[in-house]
Amino acid sequence: MEGCGPFEGGERRWGMRGRLFRNPRVWIALVVLMAGWALPPLWYAALYRPFPDVGAREGLCAGIPRGSVALGLAFWDVRREGRIVDPGAANKHLAGWIHDRRSCLSAILVQESIYVVWEEAGLLREGALEGTPVYRMHRHVKGLQPPVRTLEALACGVGRFAAPPDTLVLVAHDKQIQRALHDLESVYEGAILPARIVGVPYPAGSGGAFAWACRELYVARPLEWLQRAWGGVRCRDRVRLPPLDGRG
Repeated sequence: MEGCGPFEGGERRWGMRGRLFRNPRVWIALVVLMAGWALPPLWYAALYRPFPDVGAREGLCAGIPRGSVALGLAFWDVRREGRIVDPGAANKHLAGWIHDRRSCLSAILVQESIYVVWEEAGLLREGALEGTPVYRMHRHVKGLQPPVRTLEALACGVGRFAAPPDTLVLVAHDKQIQRALHDLESVYEGAILPARIVGVPYPAGSGGAFAWACRELYVARPLEWLQRAWGGVRCRDRVRLPPLDGRG
């Protein structure tokens, strides 16, 4: 009898699949889908500039009102058993930017990796960076899961103020600053000055510009948009530090 062989159905299925993948329209559709997925992060990694007009002639304190406080978000670092063994090139770059403008600020709050840069360089004296008080945004807890992400870090930092300052200077990697700005706007009502930084490096182990762009566009931004839409994120008790006296 025809059609009763044990492999008859399988042969038909594989035959249909073979015809499907020999169809040029299928390959065109796959190429279009792959391009649609890859082009946004490629553009973001190679061409996106949050501050295209930044020039070398800008003064160090240009546009920073007296009494402003800096919030410094750390980038990728190298850890072993939860301990930071290398702050990474990006955090050193961000730490340098803040250090150069320390005299323009009344206080500085940063995440642990930036704090470690100054600590290892011997620049901190009695909790101050050459006269400007420096504080941690939140407690560093080894092996904490889930880790403190951007939105929670900013909520922790703003929550340390008994009386929030009139202006916050937001310091972050130039490919993170736009998301961080939206996050900060959701937890702080004062004036926000995003640090006009370009060309922040990507440290070893971060996957480079394209990998970070994929993470930024397809994971971090959608996740934190949902968190903001659902009412935001509170600073967990395990990482919350006590409020600062006055305005920092």
